[in-house]
Amino acid sequence: MLNIKDISKTYRLAGNYQIVHALSNVSFTAKPGEIIGIIGKNGSGKSTLLKIISGLVSPSEGEVKFNGKISSLLEIGGGIHPELSGRENYFLKGQMMGMSKNNLQEKYEALIDFTELHDFIDEPVKHYSNGMYMRLALGIGLTAKADIYLFDEVISVGDAGFQQKCFSIIQNLAKSGAIILMVSHNLNELEKYCNRFIWLEKGKIHQSSSDDAILNDYLDFQFQKNYQLDKSLNLIADDVSITGLKIFNGRGASIKIQNLDPINIEISLIKTNSSTIFSLSTVIQDFSGLPIFSIPTFTNSENEDSRHEKQLTLWTTIEGAFLNPGFYTISIYLYVNDDLHRFKNVLSFSIHQSENDALRMFAKGFVRNNFEWKVCRE
Repeated sequence: MLNIKDISKTYRLAGNYQIVHALSNVSFTAKPGEIIGIIGKNGSGKSTLLKIISGLVSPSEGEVKFNGKISSLLEIGGGIHPELSGRENYFLKGQMMGMSKNNLQEKYEALIDFTELHDFIDEPVKHYSNGMYMRLALGIGLTAKADIYLFDEVISVGDAGFQQKCFSIIQNLAKSGAIILMVSHNLNELEKYCNRFIWLEKGKIHQSSSDDAILNDYLDFQFQKNYQLDKSLNLIADDVSITGLKIFNGRGASIKIQNLDPINIEISLIKTNSSTIFSLSTVIQDFSGLPIFSIPTFTNSENEDSRHEKQLTLWTTIEGAFLNPGFYTISIYLYVNDDLHRFKNVLSFSIHQSENDALRMFAKGFVRNNFEWKVCRE
């Protein structure tokens, strides 16, 4: 059990002696088996909180109570000596973490397999690539048996295969009863790992929930000032200019769009040469820019008749209950005169959860479908 009670931390800045409140009255309890993702923008107090829990920093007020041992990976690579080999660093840091030499020897082969440093473990660390260095540091940190693990922006190291190994290890640690606290700006990563989330804003807990919808609320809060669902543009691609992009719901309102609403997208274009032939694709992406699906133009005969008009307004509709709640961006790909022009992240928008959505607890991912399950009877 980890109990954080009324933690506050203040700093006095050098020079002007201004007092900064890094944390203010933060309280929560973490139970064995919980993987808690801590989110918040830079300066919200995430790293300070983990440092206080680990004992690296003392709180100005409040207390931290826990049972067992803490393993913290807050500054990955800390304590790794560049002149020593990977093997030497493993045994040196492992003993500094309180592990016996025999215990370290028993876990050595597992470390090699995890870090994938079979051919390099006896090389000086100063010759390692950044990826090799990070894998070694993370592997050493995970070697120590602990009851509470603290991770600060360290799980996203390595390639997809290595990250999957990290995921499996962390899941097994949680199943064995460990408490895991993770700080990351990679929300996809946190959604994958965590079963609970704490959102810090200006040093205070803004929201806490086991529902990953909190991640959408966080994104919406962070980007709401940038929303402009009816946007004037001047995107020029040879003889074609995109002059406007608009998103609105089925009632024609460019305001709060809910996930059960049909979503209309309208694009305004001008051609300086009426004979210019072009094709356009609107790409819907997640908040990180990963494409989810695209909607190309001129895919039916109705649009063929308007290809020679100089001023065009194109529109399409995404049916209601197709996009799940979340934060999305739009990129436009315009193909003119045999050239492809890419306009990335032209507009951002958010889909909010409808109160009338009966499937909200079951609909995961970005989009829904109408696939059906049927009972098989012999």
